[in-house]
Amino acid sequence: MGAITSPRAENISIGELSKQSGVNIETIRYYERIKMMPAPPRTASGRRLYGPAERRTLAFIRRSRDLGFALEEIRALKRKYANQLDWVHALVVWRFSVVLASFSRMASVAPTHV
Repeated sequence: MGAITSPRAENISIGELSKQSGVNIETIRYYERIKMMPAPPRTASGRRLYGPAERRTLAFIRRSRDLGFALEEIRALKRKYANQLDWVHALVVWRFSVVLASFSRMASVAPTHV
């Protein structure tokens, strides 16, 4: 995965975003359709232009997917931590709470004697 938050260019095309991020162009469009990513501004000719905010959002989605988060979990994370800059902290807190809940469920059904 490339450095997709690189400030190399202010606005880049979807092809360049795909190349930098390692995320397929159709997947980027899909994320836009399902509102995981905001629709980027377009030129007069309709060409998408992705700036730093869109690149950060895609980086967050990509890293979250790499860590095993489902799209709905990522959507919830984005909603809950929308104003926080520390996305890594948000991911860790969220995943930790999911793991704790899983352990609690397992403990409640575990046999009391072996």
